[in-house]
Amino acid sequence: MVQMRPYMVVMRFAALVLASTGILKLLDSLGQHDYYQEQDALFFFLNNRQIILLAGALELGLAAFLWLEKSLQQSSLALIWFCSILATYKLGLVYTYNIRPCSCLGILGRLLKMSNRQLELATWLLLLCLIFLAIATLSESRRIGDPQGKAQVANGPDVGSDGYAR
Repeated sequence: MVQMRPYMVVMRFAALVLASTGILKLLDSLGQHDYYQEQDALFFFLNNRQIILLAGALELGLAAFLWLEKSLQQSSLALIWFCSILATYKLGLVYTYNIRPCSCLGILGRLLKMSNRQLELATWLLLLCLIFLAIATLSESRRIGDPQGKAQVANGPDVGSDGYAR
């Protein structure tokens, strides 16, 4: 159990990062820029404000899951799932030659007066960091058997062959 503690801290760190970027996205969506009314480059049926709201809500939901989930394996897989969605979306934007500013860091980019290139670089570095942490945590949880995840089953009632608790 003591071996798992550093990896739980890693998942809590990832949860804080996602909660921060989720809140920054929600704050960013309150702006009154023309950009928010334009349709998204990949999801033509949504405008940019709706995409930012959905992404912020997804990040906050995942942050809550990572904070509350006891199984490192489940947390790691959820974080890898999210990172793969974000990477696929960002690669799709590159494929469509989208030159709009990145909103992945929410309002933080404007507050720090970051250029589009700096925003893209910061976003990709953050994404790679999260993927690395998730893969490292997943491999460690599989190496030691993820006792947190198994404890949920082991602490349940003893069920006999007839299906009733003993």
